[in-house]
Amino acid sequence: MNKGYRDFKDYLDSFNSRKRKTLIRERRFISEQGITLKQIPGKDITEHELDVFFQFYQLTYLKRGNPPYLNLEFFKQIAETMPEQLLLILAMKDDTYVGAAFSLVGGDSFYGRYWGCYEEYHSLHFEACYYQGLEYCIANKLQRFDSGAQGEHKIARGFEPVTTWSAHWLTDPGFAAAIKDFTNREAGLMEEYRGNAAELLPFKNSE
Repeated sequence: MNKGYRDFKDYLDSFNSRKRKTLIRERRFISEQGITLKQIPGKDITEHELDVFFQFYQLTYLKRGNPPYLNLEFFKQIAETMPEQLLLILAMKDDTYVGAAFSLVGGDSFYGRYWGCYEEYHSLHFEACYYQGLEYCIANKLQRFDSGAQGEHKIARGFEPVTTWSAHWLTDPGFAAAIKDFTNREAGLMEEYRGNAAELLPFKNSE
């Protein structure tokens, strides 16, 4: 949640000293590697930049032996029909694109969604997917940054674990009853896990 931070430094000032030093060091790694990043609002994304992003997006799946489930035409269509809700972050080194993150904006929320890179650079994933998005949220007074499911590494960077919901319709009564029984029993365990995860938050009042 955005607690009225003035800038990224103000955000870091809310961290305990050890965690704050970690984030400062990770951001420094980016400049030391000669990497620069730029934030491109949807209305300014060129066809070439979208093609570059899609290459990175494909690689994320191909590295794991899976085909991407979205195609280039999908990204072109949303760039054309809802540009005000898109943000593309491109990372460059020596005039060459080395990574990209694709996010969406809706209401008072920011949704980090797709990421890819040609090769691994120290802390580039954190910078492109989290720190750039946090800066954007603060600058644009967005209240919530949804960085997606899973990943305890996000908690150490200030992303609070929250409970989310989904709806499912199961036509088989027996199957529906079995799943309902399981989710009812699972709910308590998940709440316990959320509480334990929240204790790992880096903020001063969570020390």
